[in-house]
Amino acid sequence: MTGADKRPRIAFLGTGAQGASIGADFALAGLDVTFIEQWPEHVEAIRRDGITVNLPSRTINVRVPALHLCQVAEIKEPFDLVFLVVKAYDTKWACQLIKPCLAPDGLVIGLQNGMTHEDIADVVGRHRTVGAVIEIASNMFVPGITNRQNDHDTSWFALGALDPANQDRVEHVAELLRHSGRVEVLDDIHSAKWMKLVVNAAELIPSAIVNLPLADAARHPGMLEVMREAGYEAMQAALADGAQHNQPSGTVRGPNFRRSPKDVFPSRHAHYVSPGLAKGPSGRGAGGKWSGCGHTRASRKEGARERTRCPGRFGYREGGAPGPTG
Repeated sequence: MTGADKRPRIAFLGTGAQGASIGADFALAGLDVTFIEQWPEHVEAIRRDGITVNLPSRTINVRVPALHLCQVAEIKEPFDLVFLVVKAYDTKWACQLIKPCLAPDGLVIGLQNGMTHEDIADVVGRHRTVGAVIEIASNMFVPGITNRQNDHDTSWFALGALDPANQDRVEHVAELLRHSGRVEVLDDIHSAKWMKLVVNAAELIPSAIVNLPLADAARHPGMLEVMREAGYEAMQAALADGAQHNQPSGTVRGPNFRRSPKDVFPSRHAHYVSPGLAKGPSGRGAGGKWSGCGHTRASRKEGARERTRCPGRFGYREGGAPGPTG
């Protein structure tokens, strides 16, 4: 991006439940934003009716340009910022798709939980990669309409550059993202993402196994033990991958990596339910929802898999610790 007063050209690559709701905030703020989406019916609905976002106490609708994936080949003016909001397993091909449309000094911001920042960097370079941790929950059942369970006051993001030389540029990205919620800029985004991942591994995977909301899963016979062990294993993976304690002041809950996993998590015989097990991201009872997750109950198993991914993929076995079992 050249010129201090020039508005950045922004793309949201992946405009499902999460991407569409955040991108809609950007469009309402008057930013130059384009949606790029792989669901054809969704693109056509946005073109016809705009994108509609149902929030807890209000509904917004805004017109925004929307492109099919095949139309990326027709883009002539590069993007300064690309917000990547796709499933973790779609990260690499999505980055390969958009790389020719990224400005030489452009940035790709991975608005994803899970360890996707290195995948982005493998494609576009560390100097053009910004990692993120996100705390919002959304779902989508029909094209053109997303249901977001967090308004701006309860939506939280953390951002951090992989290349320390770019950290000052991340603050500019944070200012834009504050149109959609609270944002913190962190020096160690790698550890922050691991902190989120440890919590997700302990809570989301076990609840997916029994296909129950968090609060109900925690009360299921034997499931608290499974949750604790999943958290221990993920924490060992984090330690093996070099994660450090870096607790941001936002809503994300994470363990202290300087302590033993057995000290951080409750004893295996304690009657314990963490705040996240009993409450959803807005502080309400979990009911049919689950904490910090943008997936509906019907997609819980797939959502848990893609958000956590395999700890062995990120240095668990490479760090000398035994890999996940089962």
